[in-house]
Amino acid sequence: MLPTINIPRRSLSTCLGCGKFQLRTPMMQHQQLRHYTMVENASLTKKYAAAHVNSRPAEPSIAINKLSVQGRANEALAIYLKLLAEGGFPSRESLYQLIRGLYKSNNLIGMYAVHDTLISFYSQNQPSKRSARSMIYMYTMLINLIANNTRPVDMKTITQLCKEMNRFNNQVNVVLYNTLIKSLLSQGQLESAHAMLDDLKKHTQPTLVTFGIFMKDASRRKDISTLLRYLDDLDQSRLTPDYAITSIVVTTLCDMQEFDKAIEMVERLHNTEEAGRLSGAKFRLQLLRSIEHRRQK
Repeated sequence: MLPTINIPRRSLSTCLGCGKFQLRTPMMQHQQLRHYTMVENASLTKKYAAAHVNSRPAEPSIAINKLSVQGRANEALAIYLKLLAEGGFPSRESLYQLIRGLYKSNNLIGMYAVHDTLISFYSQNQPSKRSARSMIYMYTMLINLIANNTRPVDMKTITQLCKEMNRFNNQVNVVLYNTLIKSLLSQGQLESAHAMLDDLKKHTQPTLVTFGIFMKDASRRKDISTLLRYLDDLDQSRLTPDYAITSIVVTTLCDMQEFDKAIEMVERLHNTEEAGRLSGAKFRLQLLRSIEHRRQK
């Protein structure tokens, strides 16, 4: 069971019986939400009960899509819940727009409702490859919302959701890991971010973006020793520092008055086989001039 969610303001919800909106209190338990959104327990007439499981009623899907694009995610969610209660299912595009709309409006409760109903639906129906991609998108947005709205980040729930997501995706979602690491670092949870990195390494290799996130954080904290350690980790992963990472390191070294080390870093990158592909001599000269300018200040 997912944990109680604290909401800073009163939020709109919809009654599946009448479709009208009502205000809910600032505290809503996830178990209560599950009770209202379980498809099999819906009390509405199964309008689409005779339809094929893969059919997508056009009218409600169009309405969901339109309202979501207009920023009216609560209204789109009401139509979505009513459609599922009647035995129907939205089109993939309308579901995508609904999830996107809920994410943009920072509606964590609404995203949980979509999660619960989709899990309920796919516990009875085998998802296609396209549907599985929609589920991965939903999980990514839900996890991002949890990371953005819980202090400290609710890693227990996120870990549970990641395990659920494995049913729909056999590949490790590096982008999701990077997002979570960035969120943890923004809250000063360095130990948890490193634990997330270790978990990522168990499944696949971190990317340059992953190391760039850590190095930006070390640069912000003016932690040169940690920054250089990340560079060593980069070498061990057989990844060549790109110019974005080089810029981070050079800027930090200059801030620490380590101008010779900054020049050494630029030359180190320029002498790699990747240099020509990345940007070449022009960017190297820009960095060197920047270093000299900082030195003369």
